[in-house]
Amino acid sequence: MTTARENPVFTLWRYAATYTAYGVFGIGALGLMGICFPVLRLTQSDVQTRQRQSRHLVSNAFRLFIAFLRLTRVVKLDLADSGKTPLPRRGSILVANHPTLLDYVFIASQHPEIDCVVRASLLDNPFLRGIIQSCGYLTNDNPETIFTECKKRFQKGDALLIFPEGTRSVPGKVLRLHRGAAQLAVRCNVPIEVFRVECSEYWLGKQSPWYKIPARRPVVRLSYLGSVVPSDFTVKADNSPALLSRRITEHIHILLESEKTRRKLMPSLEDRIKQVIISSLNLEDIKPKDIDTDAPLFGDGLGLDSIDALELGLAIKSEFGVTLAGPTKEVREHFKSVATLADFIRSQQKA
Repeated sequence: MTTARENPVFTLWRYAATYTAYGVFGIGALGLMGICFPVLRLTQSDVQTRQRQSRHLVSNAFRLFIAFLRLTRVVKLDLADSGKTPLPRRGSILVANHPTLLDYVFIASQHPEIDCVVRASLLDNPFLRGIIQSCGYLTNDNPETIFTECKKRFQKGDALLIFPEGTRSVPGKVLRLHRGAAQLAVRCNVPIEVFRVECSEYWLGKQSPWYKIPARRPVVRLSYLGSVVPSDFTVKADNSPALLSRRITEHIHILLESEKTRRKLMPSLEDRIKQVIISSLNLEDIKPKDIDTDAPLFGDGLGLDSIDALELGLAIKSEFGVTLAGPTKEVREHFKSVATLADFIRSQQKA
């Protein structure tokens, strides 16, 4: 996303409007904590109902704040993709990258029912403490109990927002995702809805102070990338929760990265085959780069035997959905090397 050079008068206006927007956000937060939430506590005795109503209040407040940003032309927002998506499934996880401080604002404004896992340190922020407590958001200060609490939320039908980076992104660097969201999805057997937040300028980022206004108006886009279901990543050879979580996290990582970085991260078919060989045969001391693509897999090459062939055949069939029926000699030719296996899989996928 690129932005043309701005008119100097508009730049001055945008600077003033941005600082005004920060003030509006703070006043709105104080209004929620000082008026709306206390009224809810007096009028609604049921805790769960009160928390849901608080989330709706926060979502509506965020919508008004976004309307202010648009009206004053502080930011150009493109939320069309997110608006066209279905509401998050009840009992699901939402994940997104985290380039700016306002990512939660953008997402929650579109999805008022979402719950959230937040850093415990945010309770020290006077503008956020009351919102976190009134909405009943989970804090990550107690790893021992957070899984149990999340499971209870899913059973109630909550959709839980998690930023798997754990902090805001650093521009120009590959995303570093933690596996917590994937582990939670695997253990609770819930789907993950993936969103990407893109910002054309470095604004309210990890290394950018709030008072530093970008030279050009930021363009922010919120896109829905699809759903990730844990069962789609199972492999008969190894369905351990740890390995399943790793596969899911790697897939989400590729989805969230920019197109240029995704091409670098996307493993080739040959590399995927090598990874299946290692995981299905428990070759823990070998890395994909150690396996020669053209070297024989059996005999003098990698040294696999007939038992390995059976296990590998099942793993290849499960991972790539190919059919291994046919003359034994022909199947042996397919399994001659990683290169011949890749050619065979490509031919099956084209058929």
